[in-house]
Amino acid sequence: MHSHFFSHRMFHRLFWPAVLVGLCIAFSDVIDAVTIGHSTHESGLAVLGIITPLYILFNVIAYAFALGGSIRFSQLMGDGKEAEANHVFNGMLFQLMGLAVLIAIAGNVLLRPLMFALGVTEANGELYHACLHCSRILLDFTPIFFLYLYLYDFLRSDNDQLLATVGMVVGSLLDVLLNCLFVLKWQWGVQGSIWATVIALSINVAIMSIHFFTPGHVLRLRLVLPNKASLHQTAKLASLGLATSVQELFHFCFELLVNNLLLRLSGKDAALHVAIFDVILNIWYLTRSMSRAATDAMLPLTATFYVEHNMQALMDAFHQALWWGGGLSAALAAVLAWRADWAATMFGMNQPPAVFAIRVFCISVLFDAAITIVAGFLQSINAEKLAGILITVRYMAVLLPLTLILGIINPLYVWHAISLAAIFGSFLALFIVLKPMKRYTTIDKPVFSYMLINNDKDIAALLKGIVAFCEEHGATSKQINVVNMAVEEVCTAIIQNAFTGKSDEYIQVTVLQDNETDFIMHLRDSAVSFNPFTMNGQNADISSQDYMNSIGIRMLKKKSKQFYYRRYQGFNALMVMV
Repeated sequence: MHSHFFSHRMFHRLFWPAVLVGLCIAFSDVIDAVTIGHSTHESGLAVLGIITPLYILFNVIAYAFALGGSIRFSQLMGDGKEAEANHVFNGMLFQLMGLAVLIAIAGNVLLRPLMFALGVTEANGELYHACLHCSRILLDFTPIFFLYLYLYDFLRSDNDQLLATVGMVVGSLLDVLLNCLFVLKWQWGVQGSIWATVIALSINVAIMSIHFFTPGHVLRLRLVLPNKASLHQTAKLASLGLATSVQELFHFCFELLVNNLLLRLSGKDAALHVAIFDVILNIWYLTRSMSRAATDAMLPLTATFYVEHNMQALMDAFHQALWWGGGLSAALAAVLAWRADWAATMFGMNQPPAVFAIRVFCISVLFDAAITIVAGFLQSINAEKLAGILITVRYMAVLLPLTLILGIINPLYVWHAISLAAIFGSFLALFIVLKPMKRYTTIDKPVFSYMLINNDKDIAALLKGIVAFCEEHGATSKQINVVNMAVEEVCTAIIQNAFTGKSDEYIQVTVLQDNETDFIMHLRDSAVSFNPFTMNGQNADISSQDYMNSIGIRMLKKKSKQFYYRRYQGFNALMVMV
């Protein structure tokens, strides 16, 4: 029971704000479609559905940078390398903004070929011109679309999930209000909805930027000019993030395929069918918010636990993500399938084909959630190739071919393709990667773990275990004495100075042999904010208890090769290398 104390609390501390953010983002996306559906009906929804792949492409790129960079940031912070972690953030930030400007310029120059790729030509009349104008607005504000996703993931990794949540919630609520004003009252149509999103995201970015000017955080804006080494590192980390965001890339390909099938093979009902598909996409945004929240909560934790070689906490955070992300996704899908007529009416599309499509789609939700969470977990433990295989099999090997075949037979069969591919593709993908995944969750270094209660007597049992561990792995008597002193002094300082006597106060101790000469200790405690390394006794009387208590810590600081403290997700985290 005690072994799950930290991992459970840390997960839920991140998960519920992520759920709130996910629902707000999904709600703002849904409101776009709801307001457009009620003001312009199927013609406006068709425009929204056609240009959505462009928005998804932005997400693919931004998620690749954000996920890969924030995972590396968490790993470096777990090792106490603050300067290097901040350098990673700034280096990737300026390169991402440079890429955004290039995409904006290239997209405007190649706008007409882009429309053809999205499935519309001048023969589509007003539909074509509406898509042209809306795509131009999206391209002009590419940096904003990249920046809000990038900042959100890094702020959460820098222990500021509160500001990240506030930014997302305020931005989402503003998006809803502006949609009601621009689309419903002023009748600006799809362009009004896009302007509402651009303004809301700009306010979101402004709020999250406050993080750089508040004390107590690592992230600070610094100019990092690109060079060969930084470009190589960015490419490597972006490819790490792409292992999960590739799901967005395949979804982009899937939307292009479905839109082209529906526009070219549905005849006079093309706009109606594309509008139904846009409703399905918005239902997907809503249900996906649960699995995305679980993945977002899990990633910084599993990346940190992986660096600490704390495999029990690592797997527990993963299981929590599966349970809560999968369970809430399935529950939401069940409600939507039960009241599919209400859901369709909400979008102004209460027609039998739309109701049927929603119910068929809801079958796929649980399977899609499992793939998303497992892929995120693999990415956080440096198994990005397995994550890529998982997503590729799910989409490239099953969903896209099945959609193409069934869509050619009958365009409306694409709804069945989504659910069939989710079931068979998920089982096939998981079957391929589960066995190799065990290699990454097996400890490759000698590790000792212990959960210490708030009791001085328990320290004796802890030290006895550490001595046995060190002797078993060939440590010298000098190394044993130093490791013992480090653990004893730090734990005693925490118990005497930070614990309040409550029954649920613990210290999680992990000791690992990094090489033949070095031992690394990771300690995490549930006390009030307290850094033992600040105990220097400089202002205390030489005969006082404070001075005597600081002697051991000062000796440890001299003997240790590296020490680091941070307050992370409500707990004190320390790393000592001796």
